[in-house]
Amino acid sequence: MAGAGYFQPSGEEPVRNGPDTHSVSIKYYTPKIHTFREDKHDRWKAGMKVSMVYRGAGYKILHHFNEGIPELGTIKSIQKIKITCAGSIDPKVYREHGAKFCIKVDGKEIEDTMNVVKLVQNDGFYGLHQFCKWFKIDWQGKILHFTDFRYE
Repeated sequence: MAGAGYFQPSGEEPVRNGPDTHSVSIKYYTPKIHTFREDKHDRWKAGMKVSMVYRGAGYKILHHFNEGIPELGTIKSIQKIKITCAGSIDPKVYREHGAKFCIKVDGKEIEDTMNVVKLVQNDGFYGLHQFCKWFKIDWQGKILHFTDFRYE
Protein backbone atom coordinates (compact mmCIF):
# COMPACT_ATOMS: atom_id res chain seq x y z
CA MET A 1 0.00 0.00 0.00
CA ALA A 2 1.24 3.47 -0.74
CA GLY A 3 2.03 5.17 2.54
CA ALA A 4 1.86 8.80 3.57
CA GLY A 5 5.39 9.45 2.21
CA TYR A 6 4.17 8.55 -1.29
CA PHE A 7 1.84 11.52 -1.36
CA GLN A 8 2.71 15.17 -1.85
CA PRO A 9 0.40 18.11 -1.12
CA SER A 10 -0.61 19.50 -4.49
CA GLY A 11 -3.00 22.35 -3.89
CA GLU A 12 -6.15 23.66 -2.36
CA GLU A 13 -9.66 22.35 -2.98
CA PRO A 14 -13.07 23.41 -1.61
CA VAL A 15 -15.01 20.73 0.28
CA ARG A 16 -18.26 19.47 -1.23
CA ASN A 17 -21.15 21.82 -0.54
CA GLY A 18 -24.19 20.46 1.24
CA PRO A 19 -27.33 21.87 2.81
CA ASP A 20 -25.52 22.98 5.99
CA THR A 21 -21.99 23.58 4.69
CA HIS A 22 -19.86 26.27 3.18
CA SER A 23 -16.73 26.16 1.05
CA VAL A 24 -13.49 25.79 2.98
CA SER A 25 -10.01 25.81 1.49
CA ILE A 26 -8.15 22.59 2.30
CA LYS A 27 -5.22 20.61 0.91
CA TYR A 28 -5.56 17.40 -1.10
CA TYR A 29 -3.01 14.82 -2.11
CA THR A 30 -2.10 13.32 -5.45
CA PRO A 31 -1.59 10.88 -6.95
CA LYS A 32 -4.80 9.06 -6.12
CA ILE A 33 -4.38 5.28 -6.37
CA HIS A 34 -8.17 4.86 -6.23
CA THR A 35 -11.36 6.88 -6.22
CA PHE A 36 -14.78 6.44 -4.62
CA ARG A 37 -17.83 6.50 -6.88
CA GLU A 38 -21.53 5.85 -6.44
CA ASP A 39 -22.62 3.10 -8.79
CA LYS A 40 -26.35 2.53 -8.52
CA HIS A 41 -26.50 1.12 -12.06
CA ASP A 42 -23.32 -1.02 -11.92
CA ARG A 43 -21.62 1.14 -14.53
CA TRP A 44 -17.99 0.82 -13.48
CA LYS A 45 -15.95 -2.20 -14.64
CA ALA A 46 -12.27 -3.18 -14.60
CA GLY A 47 -10.50 -1.95 -17.73
CA MET A 48 -12.58 1.23 -18.04
CA LYS A 49 -10.92 4.66 -18.21
CA VAL A 50 -11.85 7.22 -15.55
CA SER A 51 -11.59 10.98 -15.99
CA MET A 52 -9.88 12.04 -12.78
CA VAL A 53 -11.00 15.64 -12.37
CA TYR A 54 -12.49 17.76 -9.61
CA ARG A 55 -15.42 19.78 -10.92
CA GLY A 56 -16.79 22.93 -9.38
CA ALA A 57 -19.73 25.23 -10.09
CA GLY A 58 -21.16 24.85 -13.58
CA TYR A 59 -19.31 21.52 -13.96
CA LYS A 60 -16.09 23.51 -14.58
CA ILE A 61 -12.90 21.44 -14.19
CA LEU A 62 -10.93 22.87 -11.26
CA HIS A 63 -8.20 20.23 -10.95
CA HIS A 64 -6.85 17.16 -12.76
CA PHE A 65 -5.78 14.34 -10.44
CA ASN A 66 -3.02 11.98 -11.61
CA GLU A 67 -2.21 14.26 -14.55
CA GLY A 68 0.68 12.85 -16.56
CA ILE A 69 0.31 9.36 -14.99
CA PRO A 70 -1.84 7.50 -17.56
CA GLU A 71 -1.67 4.15 -15.72
CA LEU A 72 -3.60 5.81 -12.86
CA GLY A 73 -6.61 6.43 -15.10
CA THR A 74 -7.68 2.85 -15.84
CA ILE A 75 -9.65 0.71 -13.38
CA LYS A 76 -7.77 -2.47 -12.40
CA SER A 77 -10.26 -3.74 -9.81
CA ILE A 78 -13.29 -2.69 -7.79
CA GLN A 79 -14.32 -3.10 -4.16
CA LYS A 80 -17.51 -2.07 -2.35
CA ILE A 81 -17.27 0.60 0.36
CA LYS A 82 -19.70 1.78 3.00
CA ILE A 83 -19.11 4.80 5.26
CA THR A 84 -21.35 5.04 8.31
CA CYS A 85 -21.80 7.99 10.67
CA ALA A 86 -19.72 10.20 8.43
CA GLY A 87 -19.58 13.89 9.14
CA SER A 88 -17.97 13.52 12.54
CA ILE A 89 -14.85 15.67 12.53
CA ASP A 90 -13.24 13.40 15.12
CA PRO A 91 -14.34 9.74 14.94
CA LYS A 92 -13.20 9.11 18.56
CA VAL A 93 -15.37 11.94 19.89
CA TYR A 94 -18.27 10.68 17.79
CA ARG A 95 -17.94 7.19 19.35
CA GLU A 96 -17.97 8.69 22.86
CA HIS A 97 -21.45 10.06 22.17
CA GLY A 98 -22.86 6.64 21.31
CA ALA A 99 -22.48 6.68 17.54
CA LYS A 100 -19.88 4.82 15.53
CA PHE A 101 -17.72 6.06 12.71
CA CYS A 102 -17.18 3.05 10.47
CA ILE A 103 -15.68 2.25 7.07
CA LYS A 104 -16.40 -1.17 5.59
CA VAL A 105 -14.74 -2.51 2.46
CA ASP A 106 -16.38 -5.58 0.93
CA GLY A 107 -18.40 -5.91 4.14
CA LYS A 108 -15.35 -5.99 6.45
CA GLU A 109 -14.79 -3.10 8.86
CA ILE A 110 -11.42 -1.38 8.74
CA GLU A 111 -10.76 -1.13 12.47
CA ASP A 112 -7.13 -0.04 12.63
CA THR A 113 -6.82 3.78 12.58
CA MET A 114 -3.63 3.66 10.50
CA ASN A 115 -5.40 1.62 7.80
CA VAL A 116 -8.29 4.11 7.79
CA VAL A 117 -5.79 6.96 7.36
CA LYS A 118 -4.09 5.07 4.50
CA LEU A 119 -7.44 4.53 2.77
CA VAL A 120 -8.24 8.23 3.14
CA GLN A 121 -4.83 9.32 1.78
CA ASN A 122 -4.92 6.74 -1.05
CA ASP A 123 -8.09 8.49 -2.21
CA GLY A 124 -6.34 11.86 -2.24
CA PHE A 125 -7.58 13.31 1.04
CA TYR A 126 -5.14 15.15 3.31
CA GLY A 127 -6.37 13.31 6.39
CA LEU A 128 -9.39 12.10 8.36
CA HIS A 129 -10.57 15.61 9.18
CA GLN A 130 -10.87 16.52 5.49
CA PHE A 131 -12.42 13.13 4.66
CA CYS A 132 -15.13 13.60 7.32
CA LYS A 133 -15.91 17.07 6.03
CA TRP A 134 -16.40 15.66 2.51
CA PHE A 135 -18.55 12.66 3.56
CA LYS A 136 -21.13 14.43 5.73
CA ILE A 137 -23.76 11.69 5.45
CA ASP A 138 -23.68 7.91 5.43
CA TRP A 139 -22.51 6.82 1.98
CA GLN A 140 -21.93 3.66 -0.01
CA GLY A 141 -20.46 3.00 -3.39
CA LYS A 142 -17.36 1.50 -4.96
CA ILE A 143 -13.62 1.93 -4.75
CA LEU A 144 -12.22 2.06 -8.27
CA HIS A 145 -8.59 0.89 -7.95
CA PHE A 146 -5.92 2.08 -10.41
CA THR A 147 -3.18 -0.21 -9.03
CA ASP A 148 -3.03 -3.85 -7.92
CA PHE A 149 -3.55 -2.79 -4.30
CA ARG A 150 -6.74 -3.95 -2.56
CA TYR A 151 -8.03 -3.71 1.01
CA GLU A 152 -8.10 -7.06 2.79
